[in-house]
Amino acid sequence: IGGSIRVPASCCGVVGYMPPFGRIPVAGVWGCDDWSRVGPITRTVADAALMIDVVSGRHVRDHFSLPERTQLVDVRPDVRGKGIALSHDLGDWPVTDEVKAAVTDAARALEDQGAVVTPVDLTVERELVRQASNGHNGALFAASAQAEIAGREGETNSYTRAWLAELAAERTDLSYFAAREVEAVISERIDRVLLEHDALLCPVMAVPALAAGIDHTVEPLVVDGVVRDSFHDIHLSEVFN
Repeated sequence: IGGSIRVPASCCGVVGYMPPFGRIPVAGVWGCDDWSRVGPITRTVADAALMIDVVSGRHVRDHFSLPERTQLVDVRPDVRGKGIALSHDLGDWPVTDEVKAAVTDAARALEDQGAVVTPVDLTVERELVRQASNGHNGALFAASAQAEIAGREGETNSYTRAWLAELAAERTDLSYFAAREVEAVISERIDRVLLEHDALLCPVMAVPALAAGIDHTVEPLVVDGVVRDSFHDIHLSEVFN
């Protein structure tokens, strides 16, 4: 719904693939949410492709599932002549030098294989993504999750409590429809780039892998001397939901 495949894959040095909406059928309410996807986390690209081929296709329990089964596993990628748009920070994200260097290395590897990598002027403000995210997730999660944990807050981790409090506060100022309007603005900016390029290369996260076990609702996340929101300031992945 915002990075639950790509973020852990990025942190662990493996492959995470969020497929297009409907590519992998999902039963029940989650199959109806166009932000929500199920996808593989694997050791290799080939394994991810194999898994997608196995689980894709139409299913009666998911009205939105796409009818075509994929055949990715036999594809031998040839990027010669492909146009790759490059953005190190989507114009507004506090990406560290270490992450920028890793993205640059990836761009050079693509160029070595014959791709044409072009830096693009693309800005997706974090504030827009925060509004879209909180409007969507507030409508989807806030009331039902608060009801689930009522009277059991002590059994709920601090991250969840802080997130639900933020969603509840946001719902008073941002309607679900207004959040969808923000989504449309973000989508148009991305689509303009993809109309002229075959793909967009950017970081998954603005920072290297976080240390395990740190609770950033208690211990602030500091990037280049500035305290950052550990969700909305570092996950570039949610832009693409």
